[in-house]
Amino acid sequence: MFKKIVSILERFVKKEDKNPENKLTNVLENLEKFNIKLREKQAEIIQFLFHSTSKFKAVEAPTGVGKTLAYLIYALSSDYSHIIISTYTKSLQEQIQKELQKFFSQPSTIVKGKRNYICMDKADFLLSNKEKEFLKQNFIPQEILTKISVTSSYCRKGYKEICPFREQCEYLNTMENLSNEKIIIINHFLLPTILKKFQNQEVLLIIDECHALSLNRKVKFTEEDFILPEEPKQDNFNSVREYNLAYEKYLEKKQKYDLAKNLNISSPGVYEIPSSNLIDFSIPSEVIFISGTLPEKLPVEDVDIFYIEDKRSWSKVKFVVKNTNYKAVDYLSTLEETISYALQNYDKVLILATNYSQLNYIKKKFPEVMVANKEIKPFHAVEKLLAGEVKAIAGADVFWTGIDVTGHKCIIMTKLPFPTPDGNEEESFITGFQEMFKKFKQGFGRMLRTPECGGEIILLDNRFFDYPDLVQYVSDLEQKGLTMISEVPAEKRKRMLKVV
Repeated sequence: MFKKIVSILERFVKKEDKNPENKLTNVLENLEKFNIKLREKQAEIIQFLFHSTSKFKAVEAPTGVGKTLAYLIYALSSDYSHIIISTYTKSLQEQIQKELQKFFSQPSTIVKGKRNYICMDKADFLLSNKEKEFLKQNFIPQEILTKISVTSSYCRKGYKEICPFREQCEYLNTMENLSNEKIIIINHFLLPTILKKFQNQEVLLIIDECHALSLNRKVKFTEEDFILPEEPKQDNFNSVREYNLAYEKYLEKKQKYDLAKNLNISSPGVYEIPSSNLIDFSIPSEVIFISGTLPEKLPVEDVDIFYIEDKRSWSKVKFVVKNTNYKAVDYLSTLEETISYALQNYDKVLILATNYSQLNYIKKKFPEVMVANKEIKPFHAVEKLLAGEVKAIAGADVFWTGIDVTGHKCIIMTKLPFPTPDGNEEESFITGFQEMFKKFKQGFGRMLRTPECGGEIILLDNRFFDYPDLVQYVSDLEQKGLTMISEVPAEKRKRMLKVV
């Protein structure tokens, strides 16, 4: 199979490339050792990437096609000195690194936000001896991690030079060694900062889940945030560490105060804040945008776009809409009945929740369900499910967009995934519908990961029929074999869709 793919791709190789077909052959030969056979759509993506002469390329392909493997094959067949892969979540970062290690034996570096790293200086100063024992374990409680995570306001430039734990700082060492790394996996938030470190170098930038690249932040403001904080004076503290902690708190308050002032926010509430980080797309030599659903407008002009139509058969899938929603009196009982049904009839159950209160409720009522939360990473929960150690896993966010579970399964959507800034009240239809619609489609995409996949998708939200776009999306899948079952009475559906 791989020789056939190489012969196809050779016709599209750019003249300035240095024997990319030889590198491509080696990459595909390595995959064959793992009995990985390229799918037709993956080959089409690779062909497009080699054939396009544009600096900016974009690929929209349905979930389950194998986009990650396709762009990794292309990247590893290139001659770039650095490959930067930016994605949306930590779970996806880990998934990409795992594929690089397993299939290609390629080392890579994951860079996360500062607050994912431990400041040993803070730990030494703030933690008791009992709490310090957690540092020797894989799991550190969130309340401890919050106290001792790295921040730029504590780790000021001058203090870096005298910090007694400078040599042990994982964050600083990672950042300082980036220029020596071939493959770097980051999240979208860090992209502007990381990219600046690679000016005048040959860089291939891959932006996975690019639809989430420019999502605005949601910030909650209280009355206290509108009061200018007082800057601490170092003379008032007994040690540099005490001053650093006070200065850290001051800067956090000052940044919030300045943000409110700059945006003319004067009353408490949750506000959507535009992203202020600008990505310098002149730095990379080539940029690939990739997603199951490309945004309506990409952040650059003159993009060569490749769309892959979803021609997969949905004949093995049933979609059920329950006659309830999260505000209904019978919602919790219906949720429990649905989970019980799934556990009795399926060996693999995915519960796609929208907030932590739902996850906490599920964990309390169904101890056998592994809930991905601050202690258990989504990626590890998926591994447990695939290994047969648990029958059901539940999670939010990345469970809708970035986990991969093959085989016969049941997917339970606890409700329509409208964004919930405070974890309880939903945003308005105007600001949240498009985001919800994308996430809904991505949730559906968790079903067909391979041709052998099938099962049930159960939605506990009769508001589905309020939105013609959702109904049309599912109707299109019915044309591809999907079986839809609505437990919502026909008359109610007509009223909701305003059918006369």
